[in-house]
Amino acid sequence: MMKSVCIRQTIVGVFLIAALLFCGGCGPEPLETQPSRYPDSLTGTGEAASMTADAETYSRQAPLEIGLAIENLSKEELAYGKDYILEVKEDSGWQMLMLHGEVEAIGILLQPGQTNQETVEIPKEDVGRLAAGEYRLIKEISAEPLAVYFTLT
Repeated sequence: MMKSVCIRQTIVGVFLIAALLFCGGCGPEPLETQPSRYPDSLTGTGEAASMTADAETYSRQAPLEIGLAIENLSKEELAYGKDYILEVKEDSGWQMLMLHGEVEAIGILLQPGQTNQETVEIPKEDVGRLAAGEYRLIKEISAEPLAVYFTLT
């Protein structure tokens, strides 16, 4: 009887160790993606506006905040929102990431010659699911898409 208890404990121990080893390399599931609808040549300067980021490299630690400067280069008032698209560069091209969380749905007006400072915060639950690599953040300013490019380390 004592021998069967020892064997049972040994078997349970082996299974626990195997489970820990198997899941030890397991990280969070990667975010779902879909092919980008934007051209590879997308830049931060368009006909009516320009957009720049406050850094070229960011760390994959929460909070992941990307500072943007959006400038109106036109003689017309421009409009945009807080929404954005985050894409990752893969071997197959740019892929749009399906982020969690919600973005406040408000309209922002940008007068001619004016520059707005804005901070985009990537949802905390997604930061740990981002791999190191090349990314771009896209915003549509008066229906014109602009992108900033950066690296996550």
